[in-house]
Amino acid sequence: MKQLLKTIFVAGMALAMVGCSFFGGENGAEVQLNIEVGKQVNPDPSGRASPLVIKVYQLNDKLAFETKDFFSIYDATDKDVKKAIVEQKEYQLNPGHEIHQSLVTNPATQYIGIVAAFRDIEIAKWRAVAKVNPGDEHSVTFTLDGVTIEVTEKEL
Repeated sequence: MKQLLKTIFVAGMALAMVGCSFFGGENGAEVQLNIEVGKQVNPDPSGRASPLVIKVYQLNDKLAFETKDFFSIYDATDKDVKKAIVEQKEYQLNPGHEIHQSLVTNPATQYIGIVAAFRDIEIAKWRAVAKVNPGDEHSVTFTLDGVTIEVTEKEL
Protein backbone atom coordinates (compact mmCIF):
# COMPACT_ATOMS: atom_id res chain seq x y z
CA MET A 1 0.00 0.00 0.00
CA LYS A 2 2.84 2.38 0.86
CA GLN A 3 4.48 1.70 -2.52
CA LEU A 4 1.18 2.36 -4.32
CA LEU A 5 0.77 5.72 -2.57
CA LYS A 6 4.35 6.68 -3.41
CA THR A 7 3.79 5.77 -7.10
CA ILE A 8 0.54 7.77 -7.23
CA PHE A 9 2.26 10.78 -5.62
CA VAL A 10 5.18 10.71 -8.09
CA ALA A 11 2.82 10.30 -11.06
CA GLY A 12 0.66 13.17 -9.79
CA MET A 13 3.67 15.47 -9.43
CA ALA A 14 4.85 14.61 -12.94
CA LEU A 15 1.41 15.40 -14.37
CA ALA A 16 1.29 18.68 -12.45
CA MET A 17 4.65 19.76 -13.89
CA VAL A 18 3.60 18.86 -17.44
CA GLY A 19 0.33 20.71 -16.93
CA CYS A 20 2.06 23.85 -15.70
CA SER A 21 4.35 24.06 -18.71
CA PHE A 22 1.55 23.20 -21.15
CA PHE A 23 -0.85 25.78 -19.75
CA GLY A 24 1.59 28.69 -19.74
CA GLY A 25 3.86 27.92 -16.83
CA GLU A 26 6.84 30.14 -16.26
CA ASN A 27 8.92 30.48 -19.43
CA GLY A 28 11.78 32.73 -20.33
CA ALA A 29 11.61 35.40 -23.03
CA GLU A 30 12.66 34.56 -26.57
CA VAL A 31 15.23 37.20 -27.50
CA GLN A 32 16.91 38.00 -30.80
CA LEU A 33 20.08 39.58 -29.39
CA ASN A 34 22.09 41.78 -31.74
CA ILE A 35 25.39 43.39 -30.81
CA GLU A 36 26.82 45.75 -33.42
CA VAL A 37 30.27 47.25 -32.97
CA GLY A 38 31.17 50.35 -34.96
CA LYS A 39 34.45 50.80 -36.80
CA GLN A 40 35.51 53.65 -34.45
CA VAL A 41 34.79 51.90 -31.15
CA ASN A 42 36.98 52.30 -28.07
CA PRO A 43 39.53 54.75 -29.51
CA ASP A 44 43.06 54.79 -28.12
CA PRO A 45 44.82 58.13 -27.36
CA SER A 46 45.71 58.56 -31.04
CA GLY A 47 42.11 57.92 -32.13
CA ARG A 48 42.54 54.37 -33.49
CA ALA A 49 39.72 51.93 -32.79
CA SER A 50 40.56 49.12 -30.36
CA PRO A 51 39.10 45.74 -29.36
CA LEU A 52 36.55 45.86 -26.57
CA VAL A 53 35.48 43.43 -23.84
CA ILE A 54 31.78 43.42 -22.99
CA LYS A 55 29.62 41.50 -20.58
CA VAL A 56 26.00 40.70 -21.34
CA TYR A 57 23.81 40.07 -18.30
CA GLN A 58 20.43 38.54 -17.69
CA LEU A 59 19.04 40.47 -14.72
CA ASN A 60 16.07 39.96 -12.42
CA ASP A 61 16.21 43.63 -11.35
CA LYS A 62 17.82 46.70 -12.91
CA LEU A 63 18.22 49.05 -9.93
CA ALA A 64 21.71 47.93 -8.87
CA PHE A 65 22.76 47.65 -12.52
CA GLU A 66 21.71 51.23 -13.23
CA THR A 67 23.11 52.80 -10.04
CA LYS A 68 26.38 51.05 -9.15
CA ASP A 69 29.80 51.99 -10.52
CA PHE A 70 31.50 50.17 -13.40
CA PHE A 71 33.79 47.93 -11.33
CA SER A 72 31.05 46.89 -8.89
CA ILE A 73 29.07 45.57 -11.85
CA TYR A 74 31.89 44.27 -14.06
CA ASP A 75 33.60 42.40 -11.22
CA ALA A 76 30.28 41.61 -9.47
CA THR A 77 31.70 42.71 -6.12
CA ASP A 78 28.53 44.41 -4.85
CA LYS A 79 25.99 42.18 -3.06
CA ASP A 80 23.02 43.87 -4.77
CA VAL A 81 24.62 43.41 -8.17
CA LYS A 82 25.33 39.73 -7.45
CA LYS A 83 21.71 39.25 -6.41
CA ALA A 84 20.42 40.88 -9.63
CA ILE A 85 22.56 38.78 -12.01
CA VAL A 86 20.77 35.68 -13.26
CA GLU A 87 23.34 34.82 -15.96
CA GLN A 88 26.25 36.54 -17.68
CA LYS A 89 28.45 36.04 -20.71
CA GLU A 90 31.66 37.80 -21.74
CA TYR A 91 32.72 38.65 -25.30
CA GLN A 92 35.84 40.20 -26.80
CA LEU A 93 34.85 42.17 -29.88
CA ASN A 94 36.84 43.82 -32.62
CA PRO A 95 35.81 47.04 -34.38
CA GLY A 96 33.19 46.29 -37.04
CA HIS A 97 32.19 42.97 -35.42
CA GLU A 98 28.55 41.87 -35.16
CA ILE A 99 26.84 39.17 -33.12
CA HIS A 100 23.33 37.97 -33.92
CA GLN A 101 22.04 35.26 -31.63
CA SER A 102 18.71 33.85 -30.54
CA LEU A 103 18.33 32.93 -26.92
CA VAL A 104 15.67 31.95 -24.43
CA THR A 105 16.26 33.72 -21.14
CA ASN A 106 16.08 32.19 -17.72
CA PRO A 107 12.47 32.49 -16.44
CA ALA A 108 13.69 34.84 -13.67
CA THR A 109 15.16 37.30 -16.20
CA GLN A 110 13.38 40.66 -16.52
CA TYR A 111 16.16 42.67 -18.22
CA ILE A 112 19.13 42.23 -20.56
CA GLY A 113 22.03 44.50 -19.62
CA ILE A 114 25.38 45.16 -21.22
CA VAL A 115 28.57 46.66 -19.81
CA ALA A 116 31.51 47.65 -22.02
CA ALA A 117 35.06 48.02 -20.70
CA PHE A 118 35.97 51.14 -22.66
CA ARG A 119 39.53 52.49 -22.37
CA ASP A 120 38.29 55.84 -21.08
CA ILE A 121 35.59 54.66 -18.69
CA GLU A 122 35.29 58.11 -17.06
CA ILE A 123 33.75 59.71 -20.17
CA ALA A 124 32.10 56.61 -21.63
CA LYS A 125 28.45 55.65 -21.67
CA TRP A 126 29.43 52.13 -20.62
CA ARG A 127 26.10 50.46 -19.74
CA ALA A 128 22.67 49.93 -21.25
CA VAL A 129 19.66 47.85 -20.27
CA ALA A 130 16.54 46.56 -22.05
CA LYS A 131 13.30 45.18 -20.58
CA VAL A 132 12.27 41.66 -21.61
CA ASN A 133 9.02 40.05 -20.50
CA PRO A 134 9.15 36.33 -19.73
CA GLY A 135 7.06 34.37 -22.23
CA ASP A 136 7.25 37.12 -24.91
CA GLU A 137 9.44 37.54 -28.01
CA HIS A 138 11.83 40.49 -28.22
CA SER A 139 14.49 41.96 -30.48
CA VAL A 140 17.23 43.78 -28.59
CA THR A 141 20.07 45.55 -30.40
CA PHE A 142 23.04 47.04 -28.58
CA THR A 143 25.12 49.36 -30.78
CA LEU A 144 28.61 50.25 -29.57
CA ASP A 145 30.62 53.00 -31.24
CA GLY A 146 33.15 55.53 -30.02
CA VAL A 147 32.69 55.37 -26.24
CA THR A 148 28.93 54.82 -26.12
CA ILE A 149 26.35 52.06 -26.06
CA GLU A 150 22.87 52.61 -27.47
CA VAL A 151 20.00 50.14 -27.12
CA THR A 152 17.05 49.57 -29.43
CA GLU A 153 14.38 47.20 -28.23
CA LYS A 154 11.08 45.98 -29.58
CA GLU A 155 8.57 43.33 -28.71
CA LEU A 156 7.83 40.97 -31.60
